[in-house]
Amino acid sequence: MKKKFKYILAGSLLLLFVDLTITACTKDKVKPAPIDSTCTDTISFTNDILPIMQNNCTSCHNASNTSGGYDLSNYSGVTQNTGKVYGSILQDGSASSMPQGSNKIADSLIQKVNCWINQGAKNN
Repeated sequence: MKKKFKYILAGSLLLLFVDLTITACTKDKVKPAPIDSTCTDTISFTNDILPIMQNNCTSCHNASNTSGGYDLSNYSGVTQNTGKVYGSILQDGSASSMPQGSNKIADSLIQKVNCWINQGAKNN
């Protein structure tokens, strides 16, 4: 009887440990800060937005490979699709999440794109 009790106790403790471990892993996820719509810096297409596109988008969306029909290698291509580009990198469900097969772009870069759009998406 004591041997059976030990096995039951050991099994229960093991299940408790596994449950706590799994629960702890799902509870420690930190939600990213929401994108702030207030912009204090003037965002430049050439200096700020184009490098974001080149580093994250143009391997698939360029003049010779317009995946999905998008060329994001130049001002014209980006401004024709600002809503879809922003929705894709924000990954809010309004467009296909991008970059595909990679991690989400850093919130600070998404913030720059948001500010640039809010500032009129100028070619500066």
